[in-house]
Amino acid sequence: MRKPTTVELTEDCRVLCIEDDPAQLETLAELLRLWGATVDEASDLAGARTLLELRPYDLILADYNLPDGTAAELLENPEWDRKIVVVSAAAPTPQRPRGGLVVQKPLTRAKLQRILAASACSAN
Repeated sequence: MRKPTTVELTEDCRVLCIEDDPAQLETLAELLRLWGATVDEASDLAGARTLLELRPYDLILADYNLPDGTAAELLENPEWDRKIVVVSAAAPTPQRPRGGLVVQKPLTRAKLQRILAASACSAN
């Protein structure tokens, strides 16, 4: 029997989740909160931009295809590009103008743990 893997996050870990599928957004945000992150949610680029202007984030998880554009538009901002992980069902991975990481859907628990471990949220 495998032991459940835990993620050790900093106390002030703040994550923005951008996903237009309500069920996926709820599941992702709930898991991150369970692991101790403070999570804000947006279902489109407009909502994400509003939140990004209000407060800083340690990590931004963004679905690539959104109702009002693509996550690539967020990567154009140098303040955000290195914190963004784009989640895409498309193959090959979408073009990205700057930094950021692209991971293929589905975003499994193991993938999410690796992303968090490599982010500013990691307490390790």
